[in-house]
Amino acid sequence: MNLYDGIDPPCSPRPGRVEIVMLSTPEVAHYSWLGESSWAAYAEHHAYSLHICRQKLVPDMHINWSKIELVRQRLAATDAQYLLLVDADSFVFRPAETFDLLWQPDREIVFSNDQPFPRPGAFNVGRRHWLRWRLKQWKLPNAGFVMMRVESYARDFFDRWLDHARNDFKHLSDIHPRNQNVLWRALLPVEHGQLAVLDNEVVRLTHPSHIRHLRSLQPFAVHFKNTTIPTSSLRHVVPTLAHDRSQRNSDYVAR
Repeated sequence: MNLYDGIDPPCSPRPGRVEIVMLSTPEVAHYSWLGESSWAAYAEHHAYSLHICRQKLVPDMHINWSKIELVRQRLAATDAQYLLLVDADSFVFRPAETFDLLWQPDREIVFSNDQPFPRPGAFNVGRRHWLRWRLKQWKLPNAGFVMMRVESYARDFFDRWLDHARNDFKHLSDIHPRNQNVLWRALLPVEHGQLAVLDNEVVRLTHPSHIRHLRSLQPFAVHFKNTTIPTSSLRHVVPTLAHDRSQRNSDYVAR
């Protein structure tokens, strides 16, 4: 059984409308094969394009900042209308859904929610309470899943994001969670009116015990913590996505 068996293709596919972007260097290949396979199959099914970068783009900064630089480069080069940045340790859980399910047309950029896994029936207080209280933001954006229009606002936003990391917020740019530190403190306070943060449409899987709750939660996508969740334990959640799926979609991949 293939993941996409029984799912009808989009009625009116619009090639190039959405470009999915991922940073996946050789150092993370032991887990990124699952994410690459999943997003490549999703892109193929919905007639989206997929761009995977295999190299560090900002030599003097942590690899996390190469992801921000990658978006800057693709915003300048792509012909797509929308860009979707996904982390290499993420996969699609509801492949029939399109980009439009999550897009919020009254905002310029849409982020996933930086929160613990929302276990059914549990009271999820969240984390970084002091920061949320200080910023007066109940939900904090996570940079592992970011949707945006390919327009001047997003270009300026990502330019300033990297500029803040090199200059006035340099002291935070290499402290975990690095790019999110700068996002929360430099950009979110002044740009929150143009940004949206999802609820549980994209969930963060941080412990193997969370896997059994996915079918009841039905998120669109799953972001798994690669240090605690082995890809072998996720095979039954993302069925039959073999390692060579990403190779068969090499036309989508920029090496």
